[in-house]
Amino acid sequence: MKKLTFNDIHSDIERCCIDKGEIIAGTRVLRGYDESLEYVFNAYLEKKLYSAVVEYLLTEFNWHWGINDFVLKATDYLKQDRELSKLKRLWRGVIAVQKHHFWEMHALKNEANVEKSMSKVKHAALKNMALFRDILIKFEDNKELEVINEEISLLKREEQRKDSSKPNSRKINERLFWELIDSSRQSCESISEQINYLTFLLKKFKANEIRRFQKILYQRLRESFQWDLWALAYIAQNGCSDDAFEDFRAWLILQGQEVYELALNDIHKVIDKVPSGSGTQAESLLSVAAIAYESRTGKSLPPVKGSIKKLQGNSWKEEELKMRYPIVCQYFEYEA
Repeated sequence: MKKLTFNDIHSDIERCCIDKGEIIAGTRVLRGYDESLEYVFNAYLEKKLYSAVVEYLLTEFNWHWGINDFVLKATDYLKQDRELSKLKRLWRGVIAVQKHHFWEMHALKNEANVEKSMSKVKHAALKNMALFRDILIKFEDNKELEVINEEISLLKREEQRKDSSKPNSRKINERLFWELIDSSRQSCESISEQINYLTFLLKKFKANEIRRFQKILYQRLRESFQWDLWALAYIAQNGCSDDAFEDFRAWLILQGQEVYELALNDIHKVIDKVPSGSGTQAESLLSVAAIAYESRTGKSLPPVKGSIKKLQGNSWKEEELKMRYPIVCQYFEYEA
């Protein structure tokens, strides 16, 4: 194994892998990835680089259906060193993903084959919420324990926390759309928590305004369907499929209006804000309006129509990236 930099887990994993020089579905094929991941992950834990470990776990894994041995091992280390704040951030992020995934399915519960999957996600979420509750009991965090007990009770009954206030009377226009994005971003540490909080904020609006939010979101996704942005995502992630590019654009929107507009005008102005690897997965943003709409009306969100735009700008091929975007490639240490 190569010597690790201990600056970035994702980069250190790739340093330990062997590049096969193949691209499949927009993603570079690396040999020995699983072995490298385990080696690097354990090394970071041994050095007690817990912030990097938690950040990696929250951005590099898909927690929709459950957890894996990596999160359990990290939990053991964090418990041993009594790192309660990092434990709470880790488990809150994981549970946020699973709860959001459940309510995504709940909004589609009348469609075929959804009920069985919904039950599986609910079971996984409740199991992990119980594990988090045990951690809170061990650390005698009674305030957080009260919150998680209420959340477990609500999810068991498939109910969301009631909001007795009157619906927000404001109209969701472009300005308010970005205000909501900024409020969610400033209040949360991880993308999963931000998306959950944004859903909570959106539930406070009237049904028509929730639908208007979805329309503006789709407009921004179409507007950002650009070759330059795809190049940025491709280089940062060392490969990026069309689905991953949609996730990247959703992540970009969650960074707020200033970063979003800078990226549209010149990708070089935002490269220091883009994480390497798959830390830009934010596909759940596309479902916040559907969840909020169902919570407000008890009905499914009507489809939002919109024309599909072609990729804007000048097209590129993978072998042209180093020549077309030398600064971006150098920043992310991209090798074609």
